[in-house]
Amino acid sequence: MSSSAPSPLAKIENFTLQDGVPPDNIPSALQLFWQAFERKLKIPLGPPEKGQEFLRHSMGDRSIVSAIRKDGKLLGVATYKSYRPNSLTQDLKHLFATYGKVSGLFRGLLLSQLDQQPAADEMMVESICVDEKARSHGIGHALLGYIKEQATRQGMKRVILDVITKNERAHRLYSRLGYRDIRHHSVGLLSPVFGFKESIRMGLSLTQ
Repeated sequence: MSSSAPSPLAKIENFTLQDGVPPDNIPSALQLFWQAFERKLKIPLGPPEKGQEFLRHSMGDRSIVSAIRKDGKLLGVATYKSYRPNSLTQDLKHLFATYGKVSGLFRGLLLSQLDQQPAADEMMVESICVDEKARSHGIGHALLGYIKEQATRQGMKRVILDVITKNERAHRLYSRLGYRDIRHHSVGLLSPVFGFKESIRMGLSLTQ
């Protein structure tokens, strides 16, 4: 009787959360992010090498938390933001540098349809992605907990996020953590571009 060798990530004993992404983990973070959101971003930001170049440039403008295993491997990463009225202007700067002005402007117009701003008293989870082999080990829960803690420290009243309607697994996770549906948002005629038709805005109250 034989058994297959366990995945190197099958047992995760210890990991830590830290601000930003360690320099050695940046390539892994970019790849992880692209794998998680390629269907949504491959038209606005493709091809992959260009998309990851833009993401690399724009990382400095974003609040990021990383989950790092004790051996240094990146297990997951999340980005979050408070109200930033000039965020699209910052993104356009990096889009122009990556794609040129004409192509960059077109891509910026597409991305603006996804750039939902939080209110002044809200913290928004922009993205969260976990290594496929590290899922179901509490990584996503820990990343969201970190963002909740940051929001509480900054006096925010609510943490919000958007989840694609068809992503039932993620919706169940957020619901278990106390997030509640606020409203639905349709991308309308742009659904073939982004690969989904509707998303759900969910919120976690911090004032209870």
